[in-house]
Parts: sequence; C-alpha cells; structure tokens
Amino acid sequence: MAASALPVPAQALVNDIIRVERAAAALPQTAQETLFTVTGHVVVRQIIGIITVAIGAVANATKLLVNPDGVGADTDICAALDINAALVDGMFTITGTFANAMVLTANLPLAGKQATEIVCPPGVIKVACAGSDGGTGRVKWECVYWPLEDGASVVAA
Repeated sequence: MAASALPVPAQALVNDIIRVERAAAALPQTAQETLFTVTGHVVVRQIIGIITVAIGAVANATKLLVNPDGVGADTDICAALDINAALVDGMFTITGTFANAMVLTANLPLAGKQATEIVCPPGVIKVACAGSDGGTGRVKWECVYWPLEDGASVVAA
C-alpha cells in the first residue's frame, strides 16, 4: 500500500521564518530601550540594525541584551561596540556568541549571517547605549525568528 501525503500542521513547521521590523528611531541616550517584546519561546536567527541617520560623533559603547519575564536578569547577547560616528546604511549585527562584540558592517550592501541562533524566553530584547549623541542618529531594527511553541511571537516595541 502506497503512503499517502498528509498535510503538515502549521505549528509543526519549525522552518517558518518570521521577520519583524521596528521603525527607525533615535538610540537611547546613556540608557536602555526595548526593541522587541517576546511572547513564548522563540529562536532568534538574526538581529539587524540599519542606520538610517548617521550616529553622532561621540564615544558610545552599544550592545543588545535580553531581559526575561521570569527568573533571571538582563543577559548580554553580544559585547559592546563603540558606534561613534557610524554612517548611514551601516548595519549592526551579532554573531550569536555572547562574548563577541556587535558587528558594524560599514559601506557594504550586506550584513554577516548570525552564526549561532539564540533561544529567547518570554521577555524583551533591548539595546543599551553608554553614550549620548543628542538623539541625532537613527536605527531601524529587524528581528528574524521562528517560534518554538504555539502562540510564540516577537513584536516591535
């Protein structure tokens, strides 16, 4: 007897990649700011920040972190990168290795792929800036992920 092709339920498709975009906005000034809210557990495949207005010329150690809703505190998902005077169309990415600094791809039409995926719990993904450019620089953030459970999602904050 030949095997019949059965439809695969949508929730079983772990390769359904979802992309969420956060509109360009000023970076936080010597503070943290929530970029995305995570509901349920998700696998973050890539986070990209696209500079839409040049970052001001001031020392500004910047990193991304996750703050879970449950047990635990802020966890850096990359080490800080000085984004001083980063130019329009530059892209910020992370490698997925927490000890590695955020990467700035400047003056190139591409960004490196995140080598290691990150499993994120319910909570928020934030950007933290040590410096202040007076709010002049603007970055549009994108998160590419897939849900690990029914109802899991990432939305722009």
